This record gives sequence, structure tokens and C-alpha cells, in this order.
Amino acid sequence: MVEMIANVRRAWRGLALIPVAMVTVAGCGDNTRGDGAAPATTPVVPMTLTGSDFKGVCQGATVSRAAPYSAAGSHKVVMLSPDNKANLVEDTSTLPADWMVQSDSAGDAYTRIDTVACVQIATADEIRTCDGYKDGDKPTKNTVKLNSTTYNVSVREATTGKVLGATTLASADESCPMFVFFDNDAQVQNYYAPPSSDELIAFLKPFVQP
Repeated sequence: MVEMIANVRRAWRGLALIPVAMVTVAGCGDNTRGDGAAPATTPVVPMTLTGSDFKGVCQGATVSRAAPYSAAGSHKVVMLSPDNKANLVEDTSTLPADWMVQSDSAGDAYTRIDTVACVQIATADEIRTCDGYKDGDKPTKNTVKLNSTTYNVSVREATTGKVLGATTLASADESCPMFVFFDNDAQVQNYYAPPSSDELIAFLKPFVQP
């Protein structure tokens, strides 16, 4: 982890083809199939859902294994926000813990999700370059392009992609990020200044925890 010197406020945060052989084990005696019975098959077990499986919902796709949405009662939500490459990734640090599900290796917790919160970049304008980052006590040439950002925020039904509500929010904190992950000592990263967590929660609450 690379740390910034300046006193700043908190950050937001080829292909090998392997043949697979099907092995049939014959019983003792005559191995001629005379009854016409079909060979036994092993049922396919669906992969466990993860937060990344819901990214398509932000473009109107569906997740059939998610929980159906009903307006009554409280809901479970997964929130997707942009990383430093503007790719949507699961955000587990902004919303209250009881709004989300906790991953469970013994189960499939994300099948309880019925709503998806999408925080997507609408506009981004570079406002300055942040530098002065260190690797421990060692100065580096790492810099961060700080972007003032507006976001399209929507909440959607997980199983249908239907938009339940939408708004636009702007960057709340445009100070340089204090903690940034770099791959080397001379890398340039983008940083999209985040919207207010309080504003995000206030917008989502009527849909998630009315």
C-alpha cells in the first residue's frame, strides 16, 4: 500500500484445450444393453452467485436466480460502483451492513438479493494531479489524476433489470486520495471523486428499507 505525504481527507474509497473423457463402467456379465435404458447423468449444480454477477443488471440485464422483488417489506441490495478504471465493482463499505448479504461458503447468500444499486459515471473532469506518494519511507513517482465526477444512480429489480428509481449525484469530496494501490513506483492512476455516502443512502432507503 502506498501512502500520501500530504494531510488529506479520507478516500472513497495459446489457450490449451483439454479433452474430457466420459468413462462408462460396465457391470459383471454381459455388457450388451438390452433394456434401452439411458445412461445415468449427474445433475448440473449452478455456480454460487457473487456480487459481480449483478453487473449486467445496471444495463437492464436479468439475474434469474436472484430473489423476486416485491414492494412490501425490506430488501437486500448489492451496490456496484466504479473503480479507478471506471469498471463496476461491488461496493461493500458504503451501505449499512444489514442492507446487504454476507457471503457464505456453505450457502448461496446472493440469491437473497432482490435489488441492485448502480452508481455509474455520467461525466468526469480532471481537476488536478496528486503526487507525493511513498512506498513506506521511499518516495515514488506515482501520481493520481483526480476527477470531479457526476454519477447516474439507479436502483433496479435484480430479476428483471427494471428501474425503480434514479437520480444524479455529484462528487462530495474532491481532495486527493490518501491511500492508493499502485503496481509499481511510476504508475499513473485515475481517481473518481465519490458522491456523498449520506446522499446515496438517503436516495436508496425508500426502495431498500422503507
